[in-house]
Amino acid sequence: MTHLEQVRTALLEELQPLSDEQYNMKPDPSAWSIAQVLEHLILAEGFIVSMISKLAKGHEVTNIPDKPIHFIADRSRKAPAPDSMKPTKDYYAKEELIQKLEQTRKRTHAFIEEHDEEELSKRSMPHPALGDMNLKQYIEFIALHEQRHLAQIREVKEAIAQK
Repeated sequence: MTHLEQVRTALLEELQPLSDEQYNMKPDPSAWSIAQVLEHLILAEGFIVSMISKLAKGHEVTNIPDKPIHFIADRSRKAPAPDSMKPTKDYYAKEELIQKLEQTRKRTHAFIEEHDEEELSKRSMPHPALGDMNLKQYIEFIALHEQRHLAQIREVKEAIAQK
């Protein structure tokens, strides 16, 4: 099982026992609810796959080497989400978000199946914090980003359990 799928399986297991009410509880007014974290993941993955899909075909060859991106999963390093990837609602139904997560991941899988890993490593896209990154590494970025927010979800679950 790939890292992408391992993280998604862990995420879904973490979410499974929660009610709609728990999904939408915030540990404090300035924090995101679990549902809002999920919307952010959906928006981010959808944006990344949309952009790398456009660049994967016919974009100039750049040969950007892999970058050390494993720190992305580290929650001690804070990075604000771009406005376009911030949650837009205060309340979400659990099933709606699970369906959207699945739809987004299906598009990611379709992209992976359609593109050769070697070709993806020869094309790049700028990342706002990391600079140019090859398209192959963006797939690992998706997994690391989700892993980071899985840790956040666990933190929120712990905080709301104490309320």
